[in-house]
Amino acid sequence: MLKKVSLLIGSLLVVVWLNGQCPDRDSLWREISLLKNSLDKSDTPKALAPETRQQLLQWEKKIQHCPYWYDSTHVLLLRTIANTYYKQDNYLEAIRYLKEAAVLVRRTPNNPAINEKELMRIYLWMAMAYKGTNNVRDRMKILDSCIKECRRFNYVDRSIQNPLYERGQYFYDLGDYHHAIAYFRECEEKAVLHFPHAVDKGDSSGTMTYALSSFGWRINALFRLKQYNEAETLLNNQLNKHGANILSAYRGTFYGLQAETEIHKGNYTRSLQFFKQALAVEKRPLSRKQLLNTMANEVYFRQYRQYDKALPLFREALTYKNTDTSKFKEDSIESLNIWSNMAEIYVQKGSYDTAFKCFGRALDHIRQGAGVEQLVNSPTEDIIRLKKIHYLTGLLIEMGNTRRKKYTYSRNAGDLQEAIRIFKYADQLVNRIKGEQSNLNSKLFWRNDSHGLYEHALDACYTAGKPADAFYFFEKSRAVLLNDQLAEQRWLGEQDILQQAQARTRVNALERELNNKLPASKRAELEQEKAVHQQLLEQLTSKIKERNPFYYQNFIDSNFISLQQVQQTILKDYQAFIELFSGDSAVYVMIITARDARLRKIDKQAFDSLAGQFITYVSDYGRQNSDFETFTHISNSLYQLIFQQEAIPAGRVIISPDGRYFPFEALLTAIRPRTWFLKDHAISYTYSARYLFNDFTAATNKQAKTFMGFAPVQYAGAKLPELYESDRSLEALTRYFSTADNFTRKDASRNNFLQQFANYRIIQLYTHASDNLEQGEPVIYFADSLLYLSDLVSDKKPATSLVVLSACETGSGKFYQGEGVFSFNRGFAALGIPAAITSLWKAENKKTYTLTTLFYKYLSEGEPVDVALQHAKLEFMESSSQENGLPYHWAVPVLTGKITDMPGQPFPWWLVLPAIAAGIIVLLLVVRWWRSAYRPTP
Repeated sequence: MLKKVSLLIGSLLVVVWLNGQCPDRDSLWREISLLKNSLDKSDTPKALAPETRQQLLQWEKKIQHCPYWYDSTHVLLLRTIANTYYKQDNYLEAIRYLKEAAVLVRRTPNNPAINEKELMRIYLWMAMAYKGTNNVRDRMKILDSCIKECRRFNYVDRSIQNPLYERGQYFYDLGDYHHAIAYFRECEEKAVLHFPHAVDKGDSSGTMTYALSSFGWRINALFRLKQYNEAETLLNNQLNKHGANILSAYRGTFYGLQAETEIHKGNYTRSLQFFKQALAVEKRPLSRKQLLNTMANEVYFRQYRQYDKALPLFREALTYKNTDTSKFKEDSIESLNIWSNMAEIYVQKGSYDTAFKCFGRALDHIRQGAGVEQLVNSPTEDIIRLKKIHYLTGLLIEMGNTRRKKYTYSRNAGDLQEAIRIFKYADQLVNRIKGEQSNLNSKLFWRNDSHGLYEHALDACYTAGKPADAFYFFEKSRAVLLNDQLAEQRWLGEQDILQQAQARTRVNALERELNNKLPASKRAELEQEKAVHQQLLEQLTSKIKERNPFYYQNFIDSNFISLQQVQQTILKDYQAFIELFSGDSAVYVMIITARDARLRKIDKQAFDSLAGQFITYVSDYGRQNSDFETFTHISNSLYQLIFQQEAIPAGRVIISPDGRYFPFEALLTAIRPRTWFLKDHAISYTYSARYLFNDFTAATNKQAKTFMGFAPVQYAGAKLPELYESDRSLEALTRYFSTADNFTRKDASRNNFLQQFANYRIIQLYTHASDNLEQGEPVIYFADSLLYLSDLVSDKKPATSLVVLSACETGSGKFYQGEGVFSFNRGFAALGIPAAITSLWKAENKKTYTLTTLFYKYLSEGEPVDVALQHAKLEFMESSSQENGLPYHWAVPVLTGKITDMPGQPFPWWLVLPAIAAGIIVLLLVVRWWRSAYRPTP
């Protein structure tokens, strides 16, 4: 081999000598290609790389003034130099030369002298070099670049299959399961398309490996998302399509997937049969370990509670030694999960000391002898290198639970304190993982999945009597993603916002189109387009992070706020802050005043029953009117359950509910005399205490107008009733403002709203809205079309402080555990609009107009938004007939968000004009008197 390569180098030198400074390009190309092919061979000695590189570097110096310095010849030379460094494991230098090659290709687009497809190969080699440096983040960026180029040239071979597969695994390990599914699905599709060509080239087994492995990972991701029916359908389709024979080495994997499908269907006997079939054919040590772990944990431990059968299987699984070096981390994290599962069994048996030893053995598989604190505070790069991160989060939660359970026997306060400490570390780890994920649906899954963590933590805090710690978990259990969005906006420039708005709008439109029944070819085309725009969104976010070195730290710390901060800052202007948490077994209520904080635990069944009845009555006019006595008793009982005879100081109150909230205004503090909670309290709702600490003044636009009104009245193409007199009511509101623009009838179009709303400080909407459960998100109707919540995107930072949505059910939407209801008020909040008034149920139009007018009257007098709404409701109630004074009419609008000083507060012209007129009259009378008094004597 040495002799052969030496001859090649010698021939290169001869070519140089014969051709002077600029040798013949074709000859040079052939010689470099021969040398490159020799280096690519696996048996090329490392010792040859320096000699080869020296000659190549001299060659590069010689051709720097040649015409082909900017063509594919130079690109090939740079790639070959990089290869010499790669052969010697000098990955950083290899990356440097590959980057030079990439810059050269990109430098002159559409240059016929350069093959742009070279970028795909350059990026593949660069990704391999980054793997050697253990730089996961930069490696993922390069793989993304490779995927982008392959999509551009419609490649389906290994050039794109490998990057797609690696990206899918990366996202799966981070818990970004929706992204993982998208990449694995595309990898499988590309492999299937490439298969006929792979057969011709003798690479059919490698291509089939990508196809089947991607499919298996996709099924596992669906299992994690608890989408068992979809997983089963896909699995059955695959088995029917290929049969058992073509699966060959993957039969064990597919039997294991079938076994898990049967578990989730409750067919445990059949599941064991599939596990046994899988173990009979599976020879790979790591795969056998995974099969035994799942069988022992899911069937014998979780379902049958046969600990003596589960433990031997766990121990057997640990005996399998992985021999594949590329699977070392995956094998290690599987062992961690096995030790964690064994620890849980010992907890059930009451052997706490043994359980803690097992937890320690589990943590050793991450870092020998490291404690929880060290692991959680590891550099971000170490976190993202971990495999199956959900194993580690599950371990920490179980460690905290074990300490909490141990307290019931030991009565040692130290166990509770340790449980709280571990739960905080578990939360911090979940938060750091979230910072690395980019798919919203995956983040929402984790918010739901970690809800149990906060319930267990609150139970420990309640038992230990630690309200400050309880407040920490209250806040971490709610609207974290909303606060993340607002934190991110602080780093965005106007161009960033515009680009993100364009990409998001297209992704949302494609997602809705993909929900329809489409031909396979059209679906594939739309999936590809969606992937391109989704990748663009991720790249935009990545650029923002790179430009702002403190982005990550701000992102992670943005959701922390202390109880003391609430008391010292928020409660300067308010009398109480109330938070609720609804868990699986209990409801927790925290009442905070400027002086103290009290934590209560409520029976879950009693709360759900009363709250359900209350919502049914308060939102149903017929039921409330015909059986008002029953409603009053339900309302008062719910009040007593929540507050337990504890009087809330009169004044302004903020409530942070959990889940679908109900109007506290309509709770009865006393039946006789009938006293509504509204009477003594101006109420506003908020997503979290942290939300109230966001600074919304930064987006204030001094050029913004004061008031914008929208009233479509009629709705083209929609079978919706006309909103008679809504345009007249809107016109009447303009008297409260110095400047106001109204868009009515045809002018109240969807595009006009999206183009204009960000330029106004107060927005009033009279229209229809709907839950639209078929599409899974609420909509607002305009004169020409409808607006989906996901399409509520602004291409600039809004100057708006308040949105009043006087439409039916604008406070409704899909509920996400841990994040709340995704309604239009939350949609506006995510854009940076601090507050919105929305409707919780359908209301009668004329009463809505009256209540809205009263609200603006009090607002124009300088009252805060919550107080203005309180006074409007009280006046409406007092001035109405007994029937019209029912909570059904006045409790429907609620204020959610942060109350800010209204920029350009509406000016009370209706008071000024009479005063001016009176002044003129007085002036005229004075002038007349003066003239009569001092009239000259004739």
